[in-house]
Amino acid sequence: MAMAQQQQTRLDALLTRFGQSLRSSEEFYAEGRLLGDRVFEKLKNESNFSVARVYFGGSFGKKTDVIECDLDLHVLLNDIDISRDRRTIHSSNQAGPLLGWSLDISRDLENILDDFETLLTLHEDELKIHGDIERKKRSLSFKFQNGIEVDLLPANNITDDLEVMRKMEEDPENYSFFFNPSFVDKQISFLKSQDSFTHTLIRLAKFWWKSLYLGQEEFKGGCAMIEVICAAVAADESEGQLRNFCMFQAFTKVIEKLSKVDTLKIAFVWNETIGEKLWRRLLDSELCDRNGFSIIPKSVGTWEILERKGFIIDPSNPFQDLLEGKSSTVIEKLKRFALTTRQRLDHLVGRNAYDQEFMLRLFEPQPLNITKESLLQLPYDFYISCVYPCPSSFCDMKVRNRNGNEKRKVQNAIKLLKMNLLGVINAAVNGDGGRANTTNVYKAVRSFIGRSLQQKLVNVPRDRHDEMDITLTIPYQSEGEKYAVRFSASWKL
Repeated sequence: MAMAQQQQTRLDALLTRFGQSLRSSEEFYAEGRLLGDRVFEKLKNESNFSVARVYFGGSFGKKTDVIECDLDLHVLLNDIDISRDRRTIHSSNQAGPLLGWSLDISRDLENILDDFETLLTLHEDELKIHGDIERKKRSLSFKFQNGIEVDLLPANNITDDLEVMRKMEEDPENYSFFFNPSFVDKQISFLKSQDSFTHTLIRLAKFWWKSLYLGQEEFKGGCAMIEVICAAVAADESEGQLRNFCMFQAFTKVIEKLSKVDTLKIAFVWNETIGEKLWRRLLDSELCDRNGFSIIPKSVGTWEILERKGFIIDPSNPFQDLLEGKSSTVIEKLKRFALTTRQRLDHLVGRNAYDQEFMLRLFEPQPLNITKESLLQLPYDFYISCVYPCPSSFCDMKVRNRNGNEKRKVQNAIKLLKMNLLGVINAAVNGDGGRANTTNVYKAVRSFIGRSLQQKLVNVPRDRHDEMDITLTIPYQSEGEKYAVRFSASWKL
């Protein structure tokens, strides 16, 4: 891709500025931390289980958040001791079989979730919790009154990392889902060791990731995978020297790697040598020499992982390949989306697109037409309007009606619509350097509805929001003023 130096400089500045703008607002950080700390204090003081440590995990804790992220609240507990048979934890010191451990870890987790759910429900007004608390396999999900969404994850307070990792290797199905949150401090350490350039690159790549719809198959660890790939791109270009590439080149390399994601071989190792970075990417030659079945310092993976065509190892857990368990269908769809994005880059650079157009087209949601997705029940009627001034800095959703027979498909559609609208609005505003007017944002949303939902909006002389099944209010700032787009939709019953 041949590019004039002037255009290269403009795109570097554009992508850097846009990536930096994606970080959540200071108001979001302050409120998220305040409300999260209240939950932590309630659990520490009143839970029937012994709380050892608490962490803000996920992208909020790692400072790699994009727009408004969920809060991952990790609560590490002292009550689970994997060195004993959990069937007789309080009365026997006899070591139990692996199967017994796995079953009782699940039983302990159920009891912990019961205890936490009871406390949250009893104190929902004090904790400013709004709506129902959803019970998942290993977590509780709920929403604060200001709209911030939360995942609360209990985990074991690990005192022997190596022992736990061995058990995770022996029985990953039963152990990994519970103990992975225990390594949150290492996950945070890895991202905190990266420089500001890498953090901006991560935000750009995660913003792109959020514009994709990969179907109903879960891609667990997708954002973590993006973070590791971005860190690898940065490490490849700056090993032992000053970084010699720019943001445009770095983002392009990330997209190129994602277009062949199933052939990547990426692993980092903790480096304790004085004067060197704490985390270092391992070379391919070093990966071939790893000790497969024993965990020793500076060793990653197992022979089973390292002999695969491709792997991306979680830096906090050397036995977790972030590509593992992903279906070929999802991988192929991801590769195709990445290839499309690479082609978009070529096209936009070739025609020297202006800034806002560049961002809107580069990050246009994929697939372009979501009406063909059979597992989504999309609305049939839409209404949008602009709000000024907007009193809140947080997204809000009002639900008035639901099609009970297709509830899951409707919920999936709402979630996707919200994410895509967030992306379109932010690309329109920040792609124009934070100067976009309401007309430009309104046109961008209308274009999204026309292209992705295959619907033509008509101007309506009256406010129809209260007539619709759901209303999403998505705030944004332009030149210091607070605005919002209000999007409403209805489903056929």
